[in-house]
Amino acid sequence: FFLSSIKKMIQPLEKSSVHQICSGQVITDIKSIVKELVENSLDAGATSVEVRVKNFGLDSIEVVDNGSGVDPANYQALTLKHYTSKLRRFTDLTALTTMGFRGEALSSLCAVSQLTITTRTASENAATKLKFDKNGQIVSREPAAREVGTSVLVEGIFKSMPVRYKDLQRNHKREFTKLLALLQAYGIIACGIRLSCIHQTSNGSRTKCIATMGSKSMRENIGAIFGVKQLSCLQPIEGSSENGTFKFEGLISKIDKGCWRSGADRQYLYLNTRPVDLPRVSREVNAIYRSFFSNSLSHIPVVFINFTVPTESYDINVTPDKRKVFLHQEEILCTLVKEKLEEIYQPSRFTFGSSSSFSLMSQEVSSSQKESQNEELATTEDILIPLELGENNNTENEQIVQISSIKKIPSSPITKNDLDNDDCTVVPQPLILESVKNSTAIQQNQLRKPHELTYNNSPNKKQQQEIQPKKQEIQQEEIFDELDELLQQEQLFGEEQLQEQL
Repeated sequence: FFLSSIKKMIQPLEKSSVHQICSGQVITDIKSIVKELVENSLDAGATSVEVRVKNFGLDSIEVVDNGSGVDPANYQALTLKHYTSKLRRFTDLTALTTMGFRGEALSSLCAVSQLTITTRTASENAATKLKFDKNGQIVSREPAAREVGTSVLVEGIFKSMPVRYKDLQRNHKREFTKLLALLQAYGIIACGIRLSCIHQTSNGSRTKCIATMGSKSMRENIGAIFGVKQLSCLQPIEGSSENGTFKFEGLISKIDKGCWRSGADRQYLYLNTRPVDLPRVSREVNAIYRSFFSNSLSHIPVVFINFTVPTESYDINVTPDKRKVFLHQEEILCTLVKEKLEEIYQPSRFTFGSSSSFSLMSQEVSSSQKESQNEELATTEDILIPLELGENNNTENEQIVQISSIKKIPSSPITKNDLDNDDCTVVPQPLILESVKNSTAIQQNQLRKPHELTYNNSPNKKQQQEIQPKKQEIQQEEIFDELDELLQQEQLFGEEQLQEQL
């Protein structure tokens, strides 16, 4: 009772404890390590960034760039907490153009790993290799050989944090996959910058996982990362507000079979070339795209869009990874994207797809329209006039008359003398029947006419063969007699009334 009633005194934490706690929030996994180092390279003006990973990050991660390097006067301040060259005061956030700004990444890396930096500026004859302790203090400095730029080597990741290190050992492959997805995001938007990732296994074999060629356009970077096949499924999208304040451009999936994905693993949104999460915009894009597929949840578009907005219209200082942003006028972006998507996708509701099939939006056609389509397609069967019939007649001489006009009645009826003209085509019946079987219209109707099933119940084959030629002659005479009558009626009543009678 007396111990529980004693009030606990509020005391300050030790600096080392504060450093460990805060660093664990900034560096949460190997993906966050690579993110901070790649952003530092991009802010240093590098045109080539190479990420080297050993044993899925369990051994080490190294980022090598050809940026401007670190001046010797800044060596000690390089890994101190909240030391940065990108900000001077809080109000500078409204005009921020760099990737990083807090000055806590390298300091946090010192707390969770062993950090070594090798750097050289253009004014130096040789590079300098620096090693730091857990508190960010320089413990050794020695000359080294390298070109202008900076190399950051991170070893023994999370070994000072047993729980997190065991989690990394257990899920190292999954974490490495997340690392590659992050590099893909930067490789797509980093135009003019060669970005690559090389993985080295524990036995020494090396694999290049990602490689961009420093292309000047987002489209070429996408092709370098995901392949040319992915590009064939994309179409450009761009738009802007009336005053030009808000703009966006990029690529998005076509409304074609095979151009969508079952997940959102290839949806990349950028805000002033910074990879960010914009949940509201993503929902709008997915909803519009799925509306063309009866709102199927399995149809997710591939999206690569960069939004250009004024720096004072959003707040990036929300989470340590800077992925979440507060956008003051996000509804403007949503409206612009929605209108543009409706504009580029609307023609797909009424046209055929490039795969010679109906566009998937034909599912929304009304029932009356479907009936009229079936009636028009059914005429394909009606104008195939059999000349020789018989279920068991498989001779190659079996033929059928096919009128060249499919969706309308021919201008004049067919007679015996017309068989040699160009208006009609005589083709082998097996070929016609094969095409009829593949027709979607005939699948809804009977493939054979009732008079074609006349001999199904014949007593035997011998009797059927005797009766068949006579029946065929009678059938042919009846057909041509009917065609002659139609020709006479056309001469008497005119073409329009004849078509009404037909």
